[in-house]
Amino acid sequence: MNTLHRTMLLAWSIFTCASATALDRRLEIFDARAGGPLPTRFVLPDPNGEEHSVALIRRFRSDIRLNGKPAAMFKAEIDGRPGAIVRHGEALDITLDEETPATPPGSGPIDYETAPTEALPPFTARRSMVPKAPDADPEAGMTVWLFLHREAHEYDRAKVLSWYANWWLDDMETAVMPDVPVRIWVVENAPGITDLDYHAGMANMRLWDVRRRGKEFATASGEAVTSLHKFVLLVGDPAENWGHNAVGIAAQNIGAAMISNQGPRLVLAHEMGHLLGARHEDSEYRFLCDTNMVPDVTSLKLPCKVYTKANDANIREYVRAAARR
Repeated sequence: MNTLHRTMLLAWSIFTCASATALDRRLEIFDARAGGPLPTRFVLPDPNGEEHSVALIRRFRSDIRLNGKPAAMFKAEIDGRPGAIVRHGEALDITLDEETPATPPGSGPIDYETAPTEALPPFTARRSMVPKAPDADPEAGMTVWLFLHREAHEYDRAKVLSWYANWWLDDMETAVMPDVPVRIWVVENAPGITDLDYHAGMANMRLWDVRRRGKEFATASGEAVTSLHKFVLLVGDPAENWGHNAVGIAAQNIGAAMISNQGPRLVLAHEMGHLLGARHEDSEYRFLCDTNMVPDVTSLKLPCKVYTKANDANIREYVRAAARR
């Protein structure tokens, strides 16, 4: 995340220097309320002993893994402000979702529909170009492998999950595909992927690297990879081979994307939309906000945190088509 993003985050980490009693007490309070009926409101102390009003609204149904270990994410309010809470291992990570423009000052493109030269195929390909894969089954769900490149310097996996995937998962679970399970697995150490020289050569070839090596990693982890497995690499600085000022790229026919943490928060939702059949043409610049698939962003507008009805339908059709191939 860039400097602006970091100033907008509030994360409570339970450090080893905290007493075992205090640590156990915070987890005990949280687990007791999180395990009961939701929504629920309660008081939770932070590591400094200060008390905060926490409202747990709902638990995300998605299967979430951080480096292979299970985690749970909750939509929440903290002291009256919207946010997300990730419970993993012996820690709680709490991230505030500040209602401010989610992009650095200025404006610019998110990505481009086509590559800068004719030698490259369109980044957003037609469904007919999607390669066949075995055992695609919407009832089994969709899996997103989110790899953290070492140049991104993103060391807190839970905050990455809260910052980039929070509202995307919320929209997918409640509006876009409420009957299709979503899994999102965050990985910070995958040789050949998290150290990939993504600046080199042609962008689509690096996307093929992300897909091929991601598939190898997933297979080694026991996954049977299908066309509903998507592979995303979170990097630091955008590569010049992405196109002028672009902060993300995606190739639906490859099933892979790369996103920069120098871009707006909606970049994950945007590129995942491309991987699932959503289109720039079906996005909307609304009066107060812009939907996920707008081709460029401005610091004067908030994200709507949703697709459009047309792109919701595009995504549903893509998922249904995956089962027919």
